[in-house]
Amino acid sequence: MDVATFMEKQSQYLAPAYHRYVDILFVRGEDSYLYDSSGRKYLDFATGIATTVLGHCHPKVVKRAKDQLDKLVHLSVVAPYEPPVQLAEILSRYAPGDLGMCFFTNSGAESVEGALKLAKIFTRRPAVISFRGSFHGRTLGALSVTNSKGVYHYGYRPLLPDVYVTSYADPSQFPGRPDPKLAAELALEELNRLFLYSVSPEDVAAIIVEPALGEGGYIFAHPDFLKGIREICNKHGIVMIVDEVQTGMGRTGKMFACEHAHITPDIITMAKGIANGLPLGAVVSKRDIMAGWFPGSHGSTFGGNPVSCAAAIATIETIEEEGLIERAGKLGKQALATLKELGAHPAVTEVRGLGLMMAVEFVSSEVQNKVRKKCLENGLIVVYCGLKENVIRLMPPLNIADADLERGIEILKQAVQST
Repeated sequence: MDVATFMEKQSQYLAPAYHRYVDILFVRGEDSYLYDSSGRKYLDFATGIATTVLGHCHPKVVKRAKDQLDKLVHLSVVAPYEPPVQLAEILSRYAPGDLGMCFFTNSGAESVEGALKLAKIFTRRPAVISFRGSFHGRTLGALSVTNSKGVYHYGYRPLLPDVYVTSYADPSQFPGRPDPKLAAELALEELNRLFLYSVSPEDVAAIIVEPALGEGGYIFAHPDFLKGIREICNKHGIVMIVDEVQTGMGRTGKMFACEHAHITPDIITMAKGIANGLPLGAVVSKRDIMAGWFPGSHGSTFGGNPVSCAAAIATIETIEEEGLIERAGKLGKQALATLKELGAHPAVTEVRGLGLMMAVEFVSSEVQNKVRKKCLENGLIVVYCGLKENVIRLMPPLNIADADLERGIEILKQAVQST
C-alpha cells in the first residue's frame, strides 16, 4: 500500500482521537532504528513513548514471546499458568523494600485504576491527592488524577469526586522559579495546607505521585519531595502510590526512579517498558495491602497474558545480564554533559535529565516544533511534552550503541543551533 492510500484509510477508519507526532509510515524496526516504507532509516529517541527499552524487535524478547505463542496464548481467569507467577517473583526481587505482590494489567492507565481501587478498599477512605503537572492515564479514574493539561478533562466531567490537586516540586509552579530543593519544600508546605483547608488527612486513601513528571515536562523532583510525602503518608496512614509507568525499568539509572530518593512506596504502578513494547502493566504492593483485594473484588480479562509476561521476563533478564541499569546512569551523565552545552543558546530555557530520560526546554512551542522537525529531516525521531508543549524529551533505548547515542545528540544540537 502506498503512503497516500494508507494515510487516507487511516483518516477514514481510525478514530481522530489518536494523536501522531510524525506522519511517516514505518514498516520495520531493528535495534535503535525505524525504517519507513521507502527504506529510509530513522534513529529512534522516542521508543514508543519509553516502551521499547531494548530497542525494536530485540531477538531475545521476540524469541521468548514466539516460544510462548507456540505453547499457550491465553486462558484469562479460567485457570492459572506459569509466566505471570514467574514474572511476579522477578518483580518482587527488584521492587524496593517489601513490595512483593503483583496484579497484572494491560497498560499504565489500567495500573493506576487498580492502584486507586486498592488504596480505597484497603483504607476504606474516599479521597485521593495528586499533583499539578501529573499524567496518570486517560481512563476515568486515572484521568481524574491527571493534571498535566486541562484539555484532557474537556468533555468528560464530572470526574471522580474527592480528588484534590496540589503543587508538584516543579520550580516553574512557584513565583521566581526557585531551585529544586526549595520547590520541594514549598510543595510540601502546600500539601500540608491542603489538610488544613480542604480535606482531612483521615479521609485520604492515597497520594499518587510521579517521581519525575512525564507528560508534564520531564521535571525531576528533588529527593526531599518524595521523602516528605513518605513521611506525611506514614503520619496519617495514607497509601503512597508512586507511578513508575514512564520512569521505571531502569530508565533513570535505577530500576525505579523512587530509589534515587531512598524511599519505599506502598504501591508502585508500572507498564510501558516492562515488556519491551508488548501490552503489559502491573500494580505491585506490600502483601498486607494487596490482601485488601478479596477474590472477585478486582479483575482483568487480559492482564498477565502469558505472551506479554514471557516478553517481560526476557526484557528484565536482558537488562540484568547486560548491566543496562548502571549503563543508563553512566550514558545519561555523558549525554547530559554534552546537551548542557545548549544551555547558552537563547532559545533554550533549561536542559535536564536523569539517566536516559532527558529533556531540552525551549522558550516556546514554536521553537520546539522547528527543532523537532529539523531533527526528523536529519533522521532523528524525538517527541515533545510539557504544559506549553515546549519541551523535547529524549528516551533512547537503554542498550543503544554509544555511537548512535552520540549521533542523535549531535543531530539535536545541530537542529537547535540552526534555529
